[in-house]
Amino acid sequence: MSDLDRRYIEWIQSIASDMAELTNPYWFYVLTISLFLAALFSMSPLNTKADSKFSEHILVKERKLIILTWFLLFCYPLLNMWLYAASNNDYSIEGITPFLTFYLELTKQQWPLPIMGLISGLLINFMYQRYMVSLISKFKRALRFKQSNDELSDIRNEKKRFKAKDFLPSKHYDKNGIVVGLDENNKPLYIDNDTWYETNMQVVGPTRYGKGVILGGLIDQAIRRNDTVFYIDPKEDKFLPYIMYNACKEMGRKFVYVSLKDGEIGSYSPFTGGNEFDARDRIITAFDLALTGHPGTDFYKTQEQEEIDKYFSETKTIKGLASKINPDAASKLKAQLESWKRHESLCPKSGKGFSVEQALLDNAVVYIRGSLTSDILKKATKTLIIEVIQESMRLQKERQAHLSFFIDEVRFLASKQLADAMATAIGFRVNMVLAYQSILDTMTPDDQTLNGKSLTQSINVNSQVKAIYGGADTETAEWGASLSGERLKTITRLEKTEIKSGGGESWEPSRMLGSQAEHLIPANVFLSMPPRVCALYRPMHQAQICFTSFVPVKETDSLDTYIASKQPKKQYDQVKDKSPRDLKDTNAPTENNQKEKEKDSETKMNNLASVLPAPQKAEKGKRKQRRSKQKEKKQADRNIIGHEDLETGFEIDEQQITDFMSESYVDELDN
Repeated sequence: MSDLDRRYIEWIQSIASDMAELTNPYWFYVLTISLFLAALFSMSPLNTKADSKFSEHILVKERKLIILTWFLLFCYPLLNMWLYAASNNDYSIEGITPFLTFYLELTKQQWPLPIMGLISGLLINFMYQRYMVSLISKFKRALRFKQSNDELSDIRNEKKRFKAKDFLPSKHYDKNGIVVGLDENNKPLYIDNDTWYETNMQVVGPTRYGKGVILGGLIDQAIRRNDTVFYIDPKEDKFLPYIMYNACKEMGRKFVYVSLKDGEIGSYSPFTGGNEFDARDRIITAFDLALTGHPGTDFYKTQEQEEIDKYFSETKTIKGLASKINPDAASKLKAQLESWKRHESLCPKSGKGFSVEQALLDNAVVYIRGSLTSDILKKATKTLIIEVIQESMRLQKERQAHLSFFIDEVRFLASKQLADAMATAIGFRVNMVLAYQSILDTMTPDDQTLNGKSLTQSINVNSQVKAIYGGADTETAEWGASLSGERLKTITRLEKTEIKSGGGESWEPSRMLGSQAEHLIPANVFLSMPPRVCALYRPMHQAQICFTSFVPVKETDSLDTYIASKQPKKQYDQVKDKSPRDLKDTNAPTENNQKEKEKDSETKMNNLASVLPAPQKAEKGKRKQRRSKQKEKKQADRNIIGHEDLETGFEIDEQQITDFMSESYVDELDN
């Protein structure tokens, strides 16, 4: 062997040795990486198209590079084996056995690496295709600069949209309008004066959702505008009497508190007020005597009306009519009058009790407390409402101010006269605010003789201002939505997705748009609105979401003290009015009782001497003069508070009660 051949062989041996060293472990490292990348990015497609993205071009190049790498990895051991055999000049199996043994041992050591690379690539590819592609597609879709972002209402989103706001309504009071609440941008929403005084309003919403809140604000502003205010409260609101009382106290206005319940202050004679024709209309309504066109019932109703007409010019009191009606001719009417007669609050003395006429002429603020548990008191309250409507029309020219008439729980107090007045009362300087719980309330009124559909139509049409609260009432929600009108929305009609190999979806880069009408305030909004949030409807305005807030009650002691101070006075009058038959047996006119009466008379004289000044006769004369002046102001009800009381801040102290008792004793002595 020549020196040149020897050097050539040594050179080949060195190359084969270096290649063997590189094989351990880099050959398996390169194979592992190539398998990982192939599994991660997949091996198709291998060609690009004219509209292929830049990333797709990169992936195609990467796949071709992986294929080339696999080819080189396959050729590398073969080349190494050939060099090994050439360096030894032995191409037999025995000559390359050491080389094969080396690769076999190396494979035993490194075989997990390629498998791990392949599995890792497949797993990551699966996770990417199933989850990451969807997340990235969703993120990119959210970042789109869309031609239209309109969406249809979704109850899941509406639930998070509104929260009640707390603010002071009085900060937004304005002489040019009535503030109802704030909009979504915290700007006040007003009912302008022309609209307030020339249309009616309805407030619809379930219990505890804010009807009393909005009524409190409206009544407070009406009082401060010097309007006559009547509020019918059949369910005893906890705050409105105090709101009304405090507003009257600040404005120096007359406040009237009347309760139709026995044992509480106030009384009302349902059929003595107004002219005879109006009073007859009220008694016909109260006792369901209106003719219906049915021969069977109209025959008896005609007889009962004749009985009323016989004696109505003589007496209009419940007790008087009950004593005169012939039970043989009108047994049902007689029984009803006897039932009404049991309520002392409905049977005041002649010339006493609450006077609607006087309250209207005095421009008073009147709070009427009724009851929802007594059918008789509900009918009496309904009768009072009718009288307010009748008297406000009759006294239109004599009244000093506009009348704002607020009625709560209309379902139980609705009448034909009320429905008719919704269309006519505005012309007599009267606007009404009716509150009830659901649109179905007026469809099914408590009075079965009323046509619910006609009543509902009358209220809805003649109440151009509406405040509708939320709740779980779908009928009211759909009605409120339809009142708000419709608007066109450009929404996504069709948007496709592509399902990836891992099962994940990605949005395709296209969508189809279309127009669809939806209510300005959808039903979903009503179903998701929290308490104290409503939809406000005003003429010439779009329906808007309105946030209402409480009128703060500054103090309650004055009204509570006033009501408490009236109780002894009322109890004294009741005891004084009773005859010996109504008292207990121990008060019968026996000899022993006569002695007790003489003893009580002496005690009264002693008490009188302790409270009257020294010149008793002169003081008594002054009291008579003062009482004669006060009688002109107190024609109907001792619960109407005069301006003299307002100037002292309604403070009713022990001295006032003592003066009243002293005056009562003087009356007895005078008699």
